Amino acid sequence: MLVEELAAFGVKKVVFLGYCGSMRETIGVGEVILPTHSIREEGTSYHYLKKGVSCYADEEIQSLVHEGLMECGIEPYVGMCWTTDALYRETSEKIRR
Repeated sequence: MLVEELAAFGVKKVVFLGYCGSMRETIGVGEVILPTHSIREEGTSYHYLKKGVSCYADEEIQSLVHEGLMECGIEPYVGMCWTTDALYRETSEKIRR
């Protein structure tokens, strides 16, 4: 809701920090993941982008965040993420796909 309110006031770019899980055993608790784009499987984003349209991070912001993390000695995992509202519906079959 906050992002929606900010957009109404003209904000064009937002950096969101949150938490997530991982489907890779090599990524442990406390690691930093810097998403480049996402597979969307929740409801809200479909009000902004049509189904089938990928959501990509802004390259300039992505680069600045990556550089800042590296300067702090944090090497993030960089790549695609999967967003869903149904965390407990992430089946093994769905993950393999």
